[in-house]
Amino acid sequence: MARATQRDAALREVRLRPDPVDLALQYTVDLAEEELAAAIAARRQALAAQLAMLEQELQTAGPHLVGLEPMTFQHSLVRLRAELAWHDQLLEQLPKLLHDPDVVIPAGTQQGDR
Repeated sequence: MARATQRDAALREVRLRPDPVDLALQYTVDLAEEELAAAIAARRQALAAQLAMLEQELQTAGPHLVGLEPMTFQHSLVRLRAELAWHDQLLEQLPKLLHDPDVVIPAGTQQGDR
């Protein structure tokens, strides 16, 4: 019974949880551009490693997955790819954002849109 209750709650709950990195970025004034860029690049590298590992797991497990199991893998893959895209966008825009704090980059702008 408890499992069904947890399942039902998880299926009903829809919210995007805050990522602590968003808060941390607001308090980086004491970091040099190179230091901040390196920290962001390291996060990106860790995410890329997670993606590669999950892709390998999917390749290995794929023939044995049934029903909705492949979609749980796909959900994680999509989320990791979105994180990588955001980190790429941040790294690309970082110099402009740090050197001109009044610059406004419209929400939803993708790499190459500017």
